Amino acid sequence: QGSTSIVIPVRNKPSLLRACLASIEPALSTTPVEVLIVDNDSSDPEMLDYLQHLESRTVRVLRVPGSFNFAGLNNIAVKQAKGDYLCLLNNDVEACDNAWLCELLTRISDSDVGAVGALLVWPSGVVQHGGVVLGPSFAAMHSFNDRLASDPGYVDMLRVAHEASVVTAACLLTRRSDYLTVGGFDEFRFPVNFNDVDYCLKLRAAGKRIVFSPHARLIHHESAS
Repeated sequence: QGSTSIVIPVRNKPSLLRACLASIEPALSTTPVEVLIVDNDSSDPEMLDYLQHLESRTVRVLRVPGSFNFAGLNNIAVKQAKGDYLCLLNNDVEACDNAWLCELLTRISDSDVGAVGALLVWPSGVVQHGGVVLGPSFAAMHSFNDRLASDPGYVDMLRVAHEASVVTAACLLTRRSDYLTVGGFDEFRFPVNFNDVDYCLKLRAAGKRIVFSPHARLIHHESAS
């Protein structure tokens, strides 16, 4: 099936990273995985100690100085990633179970799928991301963020995997080869926001499908990082 590189950009906030890594660790034993932490000028002594501790284990830490550029941090990490697949993950995300990564990998096994996204919920249990819809207010908006995670959604769209226009890079699985082929994230036009929207649109222009799966569920504190 191939190996996966999990890419997590960070700057300080060690408690978020600890919780994220602890929550995803059980899933990492089911498939070959490397974890890449992309540290962008962390200065918190606790964070620096924690990163040093992680390096002494199996985690790779890439240190990238300069202003915060989410797209650029991911692009740098992808160039050094060894996995066939990339799982782009925010540090303020926590897995709800051990099946999320296997579910994403299963969905991308179809050769025409370019990216797969997960169901993300706020700690309150309200949906934060159920896919992204293009068009409302001439923008890109997350679907179903007025619904509880237990809600089936419109025509059961929170119960079954389906195609979406875009999925968020807070938790996005894609092939490394596809990422490089379409040029990755646009770090000049979309350094912080909408880089995932642009990336999914580039995949679709290349003939790839974007899939959202509610069977991969994670908690997203959103903007906590």
